[in-house]
Amino acid sequence: MGLFRKMEFRHLAIEPAEKKRTTIAMESEFWKAAEQVAMGQGITWRDWARSALAAKPADWGRASWLRVSILKGSAQ
Repeated sequence: MGLFRKMEFRHLAIEPAEKKRTTIAMESEFWKAAEQVAMGQGITWRDWARSALAAKPADWGRASWLRVSILKGSAQ
């Protein structure tokens, strides 16, 4: 019953040309929603996440920003 027992970790190249990678941990429900939002836009979840993270304010965490972006995207 650890803190991250329901978290799913995925790796993402946030700047592929520079080989800059990150790991993002979100609940599996958010990952499923991210895939649905991306599919609705005709892109992969990785492309969607890179696009969303490009607009992330400096004072936000990556996973938090993606969760908010998912909620905004699924509400449209």
